[in-house]
Amino acid sequence: MNQAQAAGSTCLTAVTQDLQGGDACSAWSTYECCLKDAFSAAGCETSQANTMLTATRSTQPALADCASSTCGGSSSGGDSNGGAGTSSSGSAGCDLTAAQATGNTCLNAMTQGLAGGDVCGAWSTYECCLKDGYSAAGCETSQADTMLSTTRSMQPALADCASPTCSGSSEPSEVTTALLSHVQYPANFDPTTFDINTYIEAAKTALGVSTVPEATLKAWEILVSYLVPAGVDIAALKSAIATANSIEESAVTVTTAARRLNQGRRLNTQADVKITVPDAAKAKAVKTSAANVDALTTALGGAVTVKAGSEPAAAAVIETVVKSDGSKAGNLENLIKDAGAAVGGTITAEVTTNGSGSGSGSEADSSVRSASIMLAAVVLLRMVL
Repeated sequence: MNQAQAAGSTCLTAVTQDLQGGDACSAWSTYECCLKDAFSAAGCETSQANTMLTATRSTQPALADCASSTCGGSSSGGDSNGGAGTSSSGSAGCDLTAAQATGNTCLNAMTQGLAGGDVCGAWSTYECCLKDGYSAAGCETSQADTMLSTTRSMQPALADCASPTCSGSSEPSEVTTALLSHVQYPANFDPTTFDINTYIEAAKTALGVSTVPEATLKAWEILVSYLVPAGVDIAALKSAIATANSIEESAVTVTTAARRLNQGRRLNTQADVKITVPDAAKAKAVKTSAANVDALTTALGGAVTVKAGSEPAAAAVIETVVKSDGSKAGNLENLIKDAGAAVGGTITAEVTTNGSGSGSGSEADSSVRSASIMLAAVVLLRMVL
């Protein structure tokens, strides 16, 4: 098993270099095959490697679309007593399987924290969560300390992170997460009646947090679907929509899909339109003007209608910064949906990186994604081995 662990560390070094190139799927493929070959060469069951790889994938959205690797490694190895479930616990009452299961839960919370851009905060949450998990399972927390210390030594990003003061039981560390929420309202909603304080209170209740979330209204979106002549030029359609609503073309997004009419064989096209505006007053004006299709009909030279049931409706785009304990950090996107009823709309949300970095958004996202994959792989390697 020591041989497999050493080889696994070499694999991590290789994948770190690949991740710096920005190709997460290629880096993961390299790591997956390298780790399986390492376990096989050490005479260990490759099922142990598969367990770790599967767990890492499950915590990493960036790997969701990566195809499974076809590795050219050797066989799965002979008998081994080195599996995670049968490892010596160092304590007669230690349920190591339960401790490792808790570790996976802790890893989910840490991954969410990493997505928010706070590496040290995420690590602090993970460290305390893991120690509590080992303690609750009747295991020596020194086992967790050894793994944490080794992981720290392999991660330069953790070098400046202070060791947290863990309670040892009920008080989990606080994690800061940034959510980008979309509150979609019914067609009869007036955007100028929106109250950010009502949203904040509803979000606080739905999320079950003690600290009041910070919310910033970033933009408004007007959503509408039109039925336009078949074969319409999308650029012409965008231009016509921009002119009709007195906005820049850059504020208009159009997606289309062919649609067969009930009578005859003639096709028309459904155009799903999103118009982004900066404030509620403009959103109200565009919501009204987008319902008038006369200018579009004239500009396109054919009949344009608003699709029934898809009349212009407003959606508020809100950045919500939430402070929660680690146990909730991985589920905030789902919890905030329950605030919809209180604000009169339907809420969807996604975790987003904060904007404090000096690089571009795509560079920051790539850096956080790579750090998240790397740290997750290191932690899980230490847990399995």
